[in-house]
Amino acid sequence: MCVEDVEKVVNNRLRDLKIGGNFEDTLRMEVDRANSSPFTAEIEQATPPKRFSAPSFTCFKGDSDPESHLKHFKSLMIFYKAEDALMCKVFAITLRGAAQDWFHTLPFGSINSFKELAYVFTKEYTSYRTIKKNPDHLYNLRKKPNESLRDYIKRFKAEKANIVGCDDRIASSAFKKGLPAEHDLYRELTITPSQTLAEVFATAERYALWDDDRIAAKKSTEREDQPTKRASPKSDRFSSREKDKRRSRPQGDATTKENYTKFSIPIHQILAQVKDKPWVKRPPPLKGDPDKRDTRKYCAFHATHGHNTNNCFAWKAHLEELVREGHCTEFIAKQAIQRIEDRDAAKEPPQKVIRINTILAHSEESGLTSKEKKRKIKQATIISQISTSLPPAEDDPVIGFQKKDLVGLDLPHNDALVISIQIAQAMVDRIHADEGSAANILQLAVIQQMGLETKINKSARSLTGFNGATTVTVGTIDLDVYSPPVISSQTFMVIDEVSPYNGILGRPWISKINAITSATHQKIRYPIPGGGIGQINSDQAMARKCSAQGLKRSKQTQFLPVN
Repeated sequence: MCVEDVEKVVNNRLRDLKIGGNFEDTLRMEVDRANSSPFTAEIEQATPPKRFSAPSFTCFKGDSDPESHLKHFKSLMIFYKAEDALMCKVFAITLRGAAQDWFHTLPFGSINSFKELAYVFTKEYTSYRTIKKNPDHLYNLRKKPNESLRDYIKRFKAEKANIVGCDDRIASSAFKKGLPAEHDLYRELTITPSQTLAEVFATAERYALWDDDRIAAKKSTEREDQPTKRASPKSDRFSSREKDKRRSRPQGDATTKENYTKFSIPIHQILAQVKDKPWVKRPPPLKGDPDKRDTRKYCAFHATHGHNTNNCFAWKAHLEELVREGHCTEFIAKQAIQRIEDRDAAKEPPQKVIRINTILAHSEESGLTSKEKKRKIKQATIISQISTSLPPAEDDPVIGFQKKDLVGLDLPHNDALVISIQIAQAMVDRIHADEGSAANILQLAVIQQMGLETKINKSARSLTGFNGATTVTVGTIDLDVYSPPVISSQTFMVIDEVSPYNGILGRPWISKINAITSATHQKIRYPIPGGGIGQINSDQAMARKCSAQGLKRSKQTQFLPVN
């Protein structure tokens, strides 16, 4: 015990005691008490193991749970738990403040083992023991109205971690009980009640991913709308009035004005047939007081009362998305497809067909002389004329497009093919798939975000756009392009130019996977080795955004493809 500790103990004793008689006698008595030890002589005389170094402890000051401190101490001294004398002496070091004062009040030689020391220590500070939570405490947890599903999962797991030996069945039941009855996850857990706790959390995580995407999309929409709202306050007032009018209209009147796809059967029957498909996404719960809803009407999509499934705007909108993605096309009415065919047949044939090469690039023939180039063109012409006499080769599956592939598109249109596709280890949006381009191109910023800038082979090459604008490449890079299950290695030319597109996949990629593109149908289809046809859908809305951004910069000389 150091001098400072002795002085502290003495000062505390002198302050608390009513000192009578000789001051020096009292002082000597207190110093003797501070120098005395509650340990027996056997413990006092025991020497610590060689090379022993005391771990770093969290000190106990007499105002926290004694059992937690004991567990913390034992875990750090686990290699020395057989050294009883060492355990006693080191434990005394972990005491500070009021707890250290209490230790020195123990009678001389009263502690003969660590077990005895732990007992008197716990007894002294038993009033500070933390009351252990019962597993039933989990039934008090409820998902808050504005709380995301992921935050509720985290909060529930944190509470469960504080309950030692909690039964998984109780935890599973309490987790479900904390969800609103109209929540999709509540419905899922009710349908499959025999899940283990691990399966419950796995199911909840899948729903949390969907919840995260929904929240992110909502925030993104709010950010996009915010500048418009600041710029036109009159438009806000007009929009509010329109919303009030729409709320006052009966649902039946509203549905007649929507231009939805016509189906051969009622949409509530479609839902009954496809509700268990993985591509059907459940909507968020309805807002408002459930007690005020019309119980005579039931929506199977929301799984709650208030309106009929056939009048559900959320299901109608989601059904349109499914049709656009190629699902539920078997339910489309023949009249809807016939209207598309009749409209296309009524169009006037084009007066003149012209060919525009979107991107001109130096290919492997760029180093050939004029005569060599003419010879290669002549060779290609001869092959095209006599190809019918060649022996038949093994054909890929026949790839084509039908009128029903137009369902779900905003027609008529002349939009480009703009896709999202995995390149290397990144999913890259705003990629223009262009058969008119002789090169694959990626923006330097995309490579930098991938962290692959060091992989670029530095080389300056000239690229020329349709408008005569030229740019010089930063270099080239070889990357894998994933069109599941087909993976093709492609060489990209890297540029650092202003463009609405992150890159272009041209003829090198399209030819490599034997793809057939259709800007009209906004789809790319390609054969899959072993049989089958793969498909990549174009994002029509994104294509128009890219086109609009290109038009905004039209006053500048740019290196842009034709939309």
